[in-house]
Amino acid sequence: RVRRALGTVSDELSGRLAKPASILGKSLGVDPWASDLFAEEIVRGSPAFAVSLVLSRIEPLLRSAADLGSWQIVSPANIVGRVVVASGLHEVQELEYDEPTIVASRQVTGEEEIPVGCVGVVTCDTPDMLSHVSVRARNEGVLLATCHDDDLFEQIEKLAGGVLRMETSSGGDVTYETVDEASLKASSGDHASHAAESKSKFAKLKAPEWCGSWVVQMDDFLDGSNVGAKSKNLAKLRGQLPSEVILPSSATVPFSSFENVLEGNRENHALRDHLKRTLDSIEKGTSRSLQEELTESRALVMKDLYIPNQASDAIEEGIEKAGISWPDGKVRWEDASTALKSVWASKFNERAFVSARKAGIKQDYVRMAVLIQEVVDAQYAFVIHTVHPTTRAQEIYAEMVVGLGETLVGNYAGSAWSYVTPKDSTSDISIVSYPSKSVALTTPASLIFRSDSNGEDLPGYAGAGLYDSVPMDEQSTVPVDYVTECKMYQEEGYRNSVMSQVASLGVEIEKAFGGVPQDIEGCITRDGRIVVVQSRPMAGFEPEGTV
Repeated sequence: RVRRALGTVSDELSGRLAKPASILGKSLGVDPWASDLFAEEIVRGSPAFAVSLVLSRIEPLLRSAADLGSWQIVSPANIVGRVVVASGLHEVQELEYDEPTIVASRQVTGEEEIPVGCVGVVTCDTPDMLSHVSVRARNEGVLLATCHDDDLFEQIEKLAGGVLRMETSSGGDVTYETVDEASLKASSGDHASHAAESKSKFAKLKAPEWCGSWVVQMDDFLDGSNVGAKSKNLAKLRGQLPSEVILPSSATVPFSSFENVLEGNRENHALRDHLKRTLDSIEKGTSRSLQEELTESRALVMKDLYIPNQASDAIEEGIEKAGISWPDGKVRWEDASTALKSVWASKFNERAFVSARKAGIKQDYVRMAVLIQEVVDAQYAFVIHTVHPTTRAQEIYAEMVVGLGETLVGNYAGSAWSYVTPKDSTSDISIVSYPSKSVALTTPASLIFRSDSNGEDLPGYAGAGLYDSVPMDEQSTVPVDYVTECKMYQEEGYRNSVMSQVASLGVEIEKAFGGVPQDIEGCITRDGRIVVVQSRPMAGFEPEGTV
């Protein structure tokens, strides 16, 4: 947390000084290199830089004392690849490497897509174990590891252009050695055949048709193919959990409702035609930059999409019928429609496009159902994996944060509480990491519109988190004071009790799904009730035939 705070101070100071320094330098005839370095030198002369130097000396000592080593493995794999260097993984996520490639990237936020041809990512950043890029790496068998030793990471960067063999050990270490071009060539064939097999799996998928209703109630989630896996899995859990565990009231706007709104209303035909042209130009490679095209498409959906009264009336009625309470008892369709359109518009986001194209999924196949629920007033949020996501050990692995779960699944900076327990003894808790998230998210009583697309839970694809879930009211960030304000941090007995309850819930939900390992999201309310928001098969453990 101190290191992140120092980074913020440094960035803000540099940002304020850079432009004035450039203007003043030109006026005084100063060499450009001197003007460019001015802000950096001011930062280096500040107390923040001195504190940073102290941290750099202390951190290796702390890691050594705790026997943590230099590496943290997020996704284990043994690989051979050519090393390329990037300042951030987002800069290369759209590239397609024609040979197995190891990316040494200083920044990995967790929201990126792994480039085509990439077999490994090593970074000095710390993406969450449960972030999108982490799940994607494990599902694709790509090495993803954090290096906590700056000198070691710089050694790998200096090997750019060379070929490395990297291997992970069960003890959590990464070893590497330089190898010859013949080793790279030998690994290229296996990599290419795996990529081709993955693409062919999704090539013949077809988009679902609109079912003719604007809202599907929870009683009907399991009928047909009108809603996504989020909705269906919630319906499957009804009656399967302890009575004290809550499943939120839910209703879903079904697949292809967005496309029906576009096609069925003349007011939307200009928007429909624009989106079609955009998709065509992207598919043909004749578009402007992907980011520009998609940003414009999202903005046009938000500005120009007309939702007919027939649809809005039916959705309002469906929300009431499902027992979902509007905040303060007032229907706020304007705010609700903005959230609904935001989820639909998230179909046109860069990461989802890159991910689908990499998997061979046609963009027109992706259809967005929207799951509507009340926002839970969460004191803590959790994610459970009923098999360890890295080691694949048959144990519960869970992470918890203060406030709403977006700080966990959205990869906000810092670590969560993470812990493991045996499935047959969930009170036997081993803490893996203590929390260092700087902020928690809160929101007033509200509704949330969750993406539930047909592209999120395809076996072998790990598309969860590609599209947006949008609350009707804006979320607020508040600083977290763990020492004086957080009962989980202060009281070990209370913490262990809560963690054991959460782990036991994971065991029960896995049983409810026939023993298929589950990825579960939920929260604990301020009065201590447990709410399960969603559950889905863990990436790589999806049952056969679910496509």
